[in-house]
Amino acid sequence: MQMLKERRAEVEVGVVVALGLLREERAVETLISLLLEAKEGLWKTPEPPASWFYGYYINALLRIGTDRALEAVLATNPYDFSPGILRALAQFGEKAAASLAKVALTAGNDGADREKVKAAIASLGEVGGELAISTLKTKLESPHKEIVLAAYNSLAKVGYRPVDEAERLTLILAGDNWLELTNMGNSAVPLLTAMLVSSPSWAMRRSAAVALQRLSWTPTDEAQKLAYFLALGEFEQLKALGDIAVNDMLAAMSDKNYDERKRVISALARMQLGPKMKLHVFNALVSSLNSDEGMPVAATNALGEMGCPGAVSPLIDKLNDWNNKSWGNEALEGALCAALGQLGDARAMDILKTYAESGRKFESVQKAAQAALAKIDPSYPLKRQEEEKEKLRQAEEAKRKKEAERRASLQAKRKSTGQCINCGERMNFVQKLFGKDRHGGCTSFKN
Repeated sequence: MQMLKERRAEVEVGVVVALGLLREERAVETLISLLLEAKEGLWKTPEPPASWFYGYYINALLRIGTDRALEAVLATNPYDFSPGILRALAQFGEKAAASLAKVALTAGNDGADREKVKAAIASLGEVGGELAISTLKTKLESPHKEIVLAAYNSLAKVGYRPVDEAERLTLILAGDNWLELTNMGNSAVPLLTAMLVSSPSWAMRRSAAVALQRLSWTPTDEAQKLAYFLALGEFEQLKALGDIAVNDMLAAMSDKNYDERKRVISALARMQLGPKMKLHVFNALVSSLNSDEGMPVAATNALGEMGCPGAVSPLIDKLNDWNNKSWGNEALEGALCAALGQLGDARAMDILKTYAESGRKFESVQKAAQAALAKIDPSYPLKRQEEEKEKLRQAEEAKRKKEAERRASLQAKRKSTGQCINCGERMNFVQKLFGKDRHGGCTSFKN
């Protein structure tokens, strides 16, 4: 406790961990004050930052486990908790349910946030209770299959039983329980087709399509065909439907699942469409250039693949925007260069030459720009080689000129002072009289 009060950064982490392992209740108030201080960014020493200690304080308080310690932890923002802390909260039962539910329902679905959601879902399976069950049932509608599966496993852990056939089918699909689906047989088809067409979850629509495929079901009307082929990712079938599939595919571009959005955009670029629908798709893709979560890359690739001349200006503008930023986006800038190369418009030459010179610190982007320039102007590689040779020749010439000036300067100084300024050796009378500088062999002068 004394070491903790001294606030010595080099030992503080070890002391905090030790107090947690010892479950030292006398340390609770001190740890709470340190937690609040770290939360508010009031750490007095320059290194390490308060956030580095934040998790250690919480872990120690959870290990001590008193009501006061738990109350202090739950009073902080649960979004700041690591997956490990979220899993540790399960030991406190329904007291922690509200914080766990908050993370499960409102945290993001990508990257580190997705891991937090899965940890919160797993803890809710340990906690149980009405709040946990209602939260887990909601997560069955997640666009991400791994979160749906985590919710299914937690519901099974709390012993939840479906209240009707629709809910039973949802749980079967969430857990990929194909044997039970086979036992349901054709009685499941009406529920599956309804889920295929109208479920808010892309993951569940896809699971419904796979289940129908296993039951040897065939779509009969246009709405079913669109939903079925889209969910299965059978874009060749959608291409055959042509213009009538476009509106549904454009709607799928706003789905929460990034991987599915990317596949839809790629398929749209390859479809044979009429002029009106092609313009509709083109406008949607241009709008997607400014969307989030990686969509600009997929949209850029699609615009290049479609070969629309109207895409040149927005792509150039986008590349110019990135060229003016202090940070870079290797994937997007490379895709923009490649797309402009596919479109083959000479208007892109200037910005592509800028990227071909440096790549804005990304070698892959530089190569993409050079390849794009070669597509627009086949003679570009030869011109570039000649330019590089000329640059090397000019550099060598400048180097020789500089060396000649240095030598002339040294010789002039030796003649004026009568000695070598490098090694100090004095010129003799004969050398001075006849202007013969036999001191040219000085190692320092040579170097």
